[in-house]
Amino acid sequence: MRIETKITLTLMKYPTHIRDAYTKILTLESIHKTRTAKENEEILKRIISIIQEASDEI
Repeated sequence: MRIETKITLTLMKYPTHIRDAYTKILTLESIHKTRTAKENEEILKRIISIIQEASDEI
């Protein structure tokens, strides 16, 4: 089984906002690989804010 499938199945146990946050982080992380250092800082800040928003909803 692919790691993405395992992660998806595991995430199904959690509320929607956590799954959404994880999906957003994965998307930003894939963008992160092709950006400059300054852009990476902005992406990291966005990832941190996504995590904080998801934890606030718990």
